[in-house]
Amino acid sequence: MLKYNKIIKVICPVFAILFFFMPKIYATQIHTEGYLYAQIRSELVSNAYPAVLATSSEFLQQYPQSIYLDEVALSRGEALFYAGRNTEALKILQQAEKSNNSKIRGSAQYWQGRIAFKLQDFNKAVNLFYKAAQVQYTQDNKDSKGDTLTTSVLLYAGKSLYEVKEYTQAEIIFRQYLANFVPDSHYQEIARLLCTIYYQTKKYKELVNFYNKLPLDSFSKNSKEICMLYGAGANLALGDFKTAYDMYVELLASSNKQRSLAALQRAYSIASTQNFVTEQTLLDTATKYLGEESTIMQDLWVRSGINSLFEGNANKSLLYFERADKLENTQGILWELSGLYQAKIYFERGNSNKALSILKERYSENSKLAPWFLVAQAELAGRNSSWDDCEELAFLAIQKIETEKEESMPNKVTVSTIGQSYPNELSNKAFYWLGAAYFAKKDFEKAVDILSKSSDSENGTDTTFLYAQSLFNAGKRDKALLLFTKYFSSNKDTAIAQLKTGQYLASWKTAVAANNIYLSGLGAYCSADWERASFSLQSALLKNLVPAQNQSWANYYYAVSLYHQGEYNKAFSRFEIFLSKWQNHVKAWDAKMTAAMCAIQLGGDAMEKKAMILASDAVATASSRDRKIQSALFAASLYSDARQYSKARNVLIPIASENTEDTVPIRFQLADIYAAEGNLTDADTELEKIANVFKSSDFAREAAYRRGEIYYRAQDYQTAAEKFAAFRRDWPVGSFTDSALFFGAECTVKNENIGRAILLYTDVLELFPESTYCFASMDTLVNLYRETNEYQTALDMANKMLAQYGDQARNAGIVSRISELERLVGGDDEQATRFYATWIKNNKNKTPAGREAGFSLATLYLSSIKNRSDGLKMLTTLRLDLESLDANTNTAGSLNSEQREDISLYARVLEQLAKAERETGTAQQAAQLYVKAAERYAVAGYSDSREKAAHAMYGAVEAFDADKSYADSKAVYTTMQESFADSEWTAKAAQIVK
Repeated sequence: MLKYNKIIKVICPVFAILFFFMPKIYATQIHTEGYLYAQIRSELVSNAYPAVLATSSEFLQQYPQSIYLDEVALSRGEALFYAGRNTEALKILQQAEKSNNSKIRGSAQYWQGRIAFKLQDFNKAVNLFYKAAQVQYTQDNKDSKGDTLTTSVLLYAGKSLYEVKEYTQAEIIFRQYLANFVPDSHYQEIARLLCTIYYQTKKYKELVNFYNKLPLDSFSKNSKEICMLYGAGANLALGDFKTAYDMYVELLASSNKQRSLAALQRAYSIASTQNFVTEQTLLDTATKYLGEESTIMQDLWVRSGINSLFEGNANKSLLYFERADKLENTQGILWELSGLYQAKIYFERGNSNKALSILKERYSENSKLAPWFLVAQAELAGRNSSWDDCEELAFLAIQKIETEKEESMPNKVTVSTIGQSYPNELSNKAFYWLGAAYFAKKDFEKAVDILSKSSDSENGTDTTFLYAQSLFNAGKRDKALLLFTKYFSSNKDTAIAQLKTGQYLASWKTAVAANNIYLSGLGAYCSADWERASFSLQSALLKNLVPAQNQSWANYYYAVSLYHQGEYNKAFSRFEIFLSKWQNHVKAWDAKMTAAMCAIQLGGDAMEKKAMILASDAVATASSRDRKIQSALFAASLYSDARQYSKARNVLIPIASENTEDTVPIRFQLADIYAAEGNLTDADTELEKIANVFKSSDFAREAAYRRGEIYYRAQDYQTAAEKFAAFRRDWPVGSFTDSALFFGAECTVKNENIGRAILLYTDVLELFPESTYCFASMDTLVNLYRETNEYQTALDMANKMLAQYGDQARNAGIVSRISELERLVGGDDEQATRFYATWIKNNKNKTPAGREAGFSLATLYLSSIKNRSDGLKMLTTLRLDLESLDANTNTAGSLNSEQREDISLYARVLEQLAKAERETGTAQQAAQLYVKAAERYAVAGYSDSREKAAHAMYGAVEAFDADKSYADSKAVYTTMQESFADSEWTAKAAQIVK
């Protein structure tokens, strides 16, 4: 015993130590890859999902490169799905979906589909189950629990298709399921869904056949009754009333009261039309199952009334509701339902008072239907524009909906908190009418706040439309436009919203899509598409499609559109219509001004008078001082153009009498009118007043400049020069200084003080090298230097002008002027230079003008010893060029003017060559040229050609005589006696011959 105790004493501390360290030993133990994989599979089969999550986490941490990684990820995804951790499950399943193993890939798609189905994203679920099914039908895949995965894929694919109402596809899948797999736990669910699908798609025969083959004895009571209800409906649709009736009667015994009452209602509809059973027999039977007859009958009549209403028979519906009301059960849900639907019928028939009376009579504050009654009353109030009542009733309805939902909220409900998560049709309708009330009362911010809480706020419903309107009016236009364009792309209000935000082209397109001609016209107008605007606005006016309140605007915009197209006559007529009907319109002033411009464009005395009258009327009706001044200036300019200066002054003087800055343009125009009348003193005085009243201002500067300008325009260059000089003295720098210097120089030229002018133009270039007057100053300086024979200085200035202004100078002819100056610098005189310039300018001998200038230059050169040889060359070349034009051979007859000119010129060339030949060559050759010249003069046929021909023949007589060719000389003389006996040159020739 002692020994044993000693052992115990030794062992116990050892065990204590081991026990203390054991957790640490286990915690640091690393399981093998195979062990953890097997453990996960075992836990998954046992539905131990928390354990799967723990073990898979350890596996993924320890073996991130494992060959089992995809399978473990798949298992973890399944476990996360059952744990309700959908986001994490999706992430790891999407990772598993990338596996090279098709089985794992298909399973990952299946579980993602389950998550989508659970989240009610049925379209996405359909897509994922289809992908999974493609894998399952290629392989016999088994899931981790040993069930065939294919069955589950088909089941959920069918259920997803059913949810998205793809009944045909769902039917195919469910039939395939039942045909290929033994009955399992899903058999009854599929049977119920197939019955529903057949009924919804009106495949009544298929439904009856399917129902008759169902093993209903093995079904649960609920599944059996659901299938029976659809089977009865199919028999009823096929006209088998007895079978349908029997099935409905059997369903009266259902423990689901709503189902039994529905069966009663349908059985009653058969009994009331068929002879094989009486209505009372049915009601006696129903009483056994459903209780007191009055309650049953009330339920029956109310249900029948509702059913008839939905079938579109409102009259029959009212009869049923009246029967229900006669049972005198004046409280409870059936009484209230009857009232609600009767109110709906009366409202739709236009009897709002009757509808409202019923709603008020049957409203019970504590009823579950109280929100429906309040919403219905709110709608009636809204449709009758009783917006205060509408607001109160809709607000109270939302309070009750929220109170029913969460009892703790009654004293906390406010406009900003109500309806935060109540997405049913009733609450949405309440939101709509409360929002509508706020909108009608122009409390757009509250309207936006309320409507945003509706689940219909952004899905294209009436609520969405009202929400968009509220957003737009609350200034949140971007979001409003997004909703308008997304859901109401063919709505006139969308076009209006786009118009108000400057999206004119988009507005036009929307208005066209909405077939709203008036709005399309406005969109085109704002886009400056005047042709489309005028066409649409005209069509809208002719077809009476313009709202009454917009008639004036349509007429105004139509007139303006015509004006911009240049249709001034039509525009003027439309403006006259506008002004005759809407004299006090906000656009009356604009209409008068534009109409006046139309009249100006049309021209004629009558229209000019109308333009003056309209402009003067615009002065009287201007709504602002700026417009008054603008129209006064316009009217005065019209009177001035018509030289009616006194009327122009009368328009301006009342405004000019005010010493304010905005009257300065009036004073300037008044000065112009005085100047136009020739009253330069008064014009100068008016400008002097401006300079004195607004000293040191830009107005004073401009007035001082204009004092010189009015005298310059009146060609009083001496006074103008003095005024410009005074301006330069008072305003040496700044606006108009370069202008004053330039025009001062111009005046000095006119006053023939060339030296002074050259100095002033040079100042323009030196003091204002960037001035717009530099070009004109250089141009004038070139001319002035040339006039004073300073040819080199003129040439230097011309070259500077070309270098500085390039093409602008070339277009002004500076190149030819440089050429002229170079000739002058080289020694040519002015006359020869001008002839040369004209010859070059007119393309030398290629044009009549060029040939004439060339002849003049050559003749001038012949008189100069220095240039004589050049002159002879030019005449010889000109002779050849004229001969190429047949000037030497053309005969009298149908000659055109240019040919006659060329023949005459050819004769003159020959005559000049003859003179030159006579002076330096042989007399014989000169005589031949004279004879040919005389013959050409005769052909030219001008009034002086006869005398010129006689003169040339005289030259021939003299030349032949000098050559001692007396016979030839006498022969020519004889011809002169025959043709020009009365000519002085014949008489002179006689002296030579004798």
